[in-house]
Amino acid sequence: MSIFKRYPETFPTSLIYITVGTLTAVWTIVYWAFNAPATRTGYLWVVGFLMTGLSLLAIGLVMGLLGRAARITESPPVELAPIVTQNLPAVVSSGPIASDRSHLVSAPTAGSEPASTLLKTD
Repeated sequence: MSIFKRYPETFPTSLIYITVGTLTAVWTIVYWAFNAPATRTGYLWVVGFLMTGLSLLAIGLVMGLLGRAARITESPPVELAPIVTQNLPAVVSSGPIASDRSHLVSAPTAGSEPASTLLKTD
């Protein structure tokens, strides 16, 4: 089975489940369309085969999804590129800095005065 080397272990099994389930469901529908059963026992067998085929198909699809998720989790971690830091020049202000901050209102903190007392009404 060299074609399955790069796929997870569940791939061949899920492929078999999907194939058998689909063929069982399709041939059951073909039989039901061209040779409808005349008794209740016949309907029991036809519906039983149809449900078995659909169940195998669903199991195969779920196994495939789980195998894909397992392959992602089992893969080795991706190596991160080293972080490059650049020495940026310091920004120096050449003008005066305004020190008058009386027009600013501080944000209320937990346990502080109500917001209505923090507003300045000059």
